[in-house]
Parts: sequence; C-alpha cells; structure tokens
Amino acid sequence: MRGETPCWFVCVPDSAIGDTLARLRSRADRVVAHPSGRPWLLGNWRDDQMTVARAANAVLAVIGRSATSPAELERRVGRVRGPADVEAAAGALPGSYHLLAAVAGQCYLRGSASGSRRCFHATVDGVTVGADRARTLAWLIDADVDDRQVAAQLAYPVLPAPLSGRAMWRGVHAVAPDHALVLAREGTHRTTRWWRPPPADAGFAQGAAALRRALREAVALRARPGEVVGADLSGGMDSTSVCFLAAQAGARPVTATLHWSAPGNEDHAYADHAADHLPGVERLVFPSAELPEFLAGLTHRHQPAGPPKGLEPDPPHPPAISQIKVARRATSSKTRSSTPAV
Repeated sequence: MRGETPCWFVCVPDSAIGDTLARLRSRADRVVAHPSGRPWLLGNWRDDQMTVARAANAVLAVIGRSATSPAELERRVGRVRGPADVEAAAGALPGSYHLLAAVAGQCYLRGSASGSRRCFHATVDGVTVGADRARTLAWLIDADVDDRQVAAQLAYPVLPAPLSGRAMWRGVHAVAPDHALVLAREGTHRTTRWWRPPPADAGFAQGAAALRRALREAVALRARPGEVVGADLSGGMDSTSVCFLAAQAGARPVTATLHWSAPGNEDHAYADHAADHLPGVERLVFPSAELPEFLAGLTHRHQPAGPPKGLEPDPPHPPAISQIKVARRATSSKTRSSTPAV
C-alpha cells in the first residue's frame, strides 16, 4: 500500500477498536482525526487528493477531484449538524470524489453515483468500518476469496443486479452507488439513499441542458487553460464531446485515434471530420496493424486494477500514450497531461 500505490483510505467510527488501528497505522501514511481526537481516516493520499475542513463538532472531507477549495469547504462544514445535513452542505460539487463527514459521533461515507468511486464495509473487532477499496478491508479481516462471486464475474460479462458490484471477498460488503454508509459510534451501521434520478417526465430540452452543463463542468475541472490534455478521439459521440469541451475550456488537446482497418468501420472518418473543426488539436493516428496483440503482455505480473471480468482484457496501451508524454515534456513545466473523464 506504500510507494506508487494509488490513494486509499479506511473510515473508522469514533470508538476504540484495539489492534485494528495498530494494523492500519502500520500501512497508513496519513491520519485525519475525529472531533474527539480519535483516528477517523487512515490511509495514503497526496495533499492534492484530499480537502478537509473542520468546525466545532464536525469534520468534512472530499477525497478525489472536485471543484471545492479549502476555503469553500470551511464555509460549508459549519452547516453540518448530523449525517442528514452532509449532502445539503456539500451541494452538487462537480467532479469525481468520495464525500465523508464525522459529526455527532457518526461517520458518513459515499462515493459517486456512477459507481466509479465505490464504498465498502466490513466488521472488525465487532465494529463496522468503511473503505474505498474492498481489498483493503479483505486484508484487514483476513477474508477468504468468495469463489462464487469470482466465478459469476468470469462467466458473464455484465452481471445483472443485485449480483453486480459485489465484493470478491467473504465478509466484505459493497454499498450501492446511490447510497451512503453511516457508521455509528457503538459499531453498527446503516445505509441511506443520497442520489435519485431526475424526474422521468423532464423534457428533452431540459435534460439536454442539464447534461451539457454537467459535462462542461466535469471536463473544465480537469482541463485547465493552456494545459496539454491527452484524450482519445475515436470518432464516437463520447470521446468527440470530451475533446471539444476540453478545447472550449482552453486546454491544448493531443488526441489519439486508432484507424481500424476492418471493412465497414467508419470511426476514423468521423474522427477526421471532428478534428477538422477542433481548434489547436495535435493528432496522433495509428493503424490497427501497429497495435499489440489482444493478449500481449498477459504473462507479465501486475497489480489488478479491479475485479475479474468475463470479457477479454484490453490490449496494452498503444504507442500514442508514450508520444503524448513526449508532447507534454516539450511544453513548459507548468503544463501537465491528463485524460478528461466525466
């Protein structure tokens, strides 16, 4: 969990849980305390990955990328009197992040409605703790792999609910993306719904405007004016929209297009058409013959990024990735390369 390991955290209720804290401290480089002074969040993260604000009896934290600032979060945390106040105080902040609060002896933890940021919980020393990674909790409780869930994931590409999204270890439980986890001081837990879809009777124009606004805010958060931004330009609606929004935000797009040779594949033609209207774009185009074989690199051991899937794995990154990095290094030290994602 040290070194190059991405951000991870465990959320601990405001109670004594014995040896568990000692195990976490042996792996965690960072600790954020409850208002009482007991450990609340333990894990690893960079300074730019977490924003924390405190009031007299509450702590509010945003882990990930969001539009908030420390000063803005300081203004918001004063509105929190209990778990029910967290969402109203935080507001609909653009970005991709975990939202956490410690207030009135309770912990509030949720990820993103899309499911790109998940929450899990497990019972440790008779107390429920939460985390952003199932495997962290599995290590903490020495959990066995759930063979049935692994088999189900491998047998079917996309599992239907309620099988989808479950943890791969026994004793580790996933929280639904539209629900938040609330931990009580005495060790119990409950979940509460924090997100609901918009009304089904909303008109097309209203929905389109809301989607456009959300996309623009999300991309602008990741594509700063003057920055070099590496992005896919496949010719599809999703990547094309992201590229134009990044350019609209003032970024300098460097795009990668894979020119598939299969008969009937017209993606490259749409990518060419989009690039002709994309201001300031630097294009990298690669024929499909230059790509690695689909199972290339399978014998090289690497840390798994997620649970097993029945679909074939993606091929290694094409040469575009290294060339985008070269383009980034050619710019000033104040620019950086990132891939806009919503």
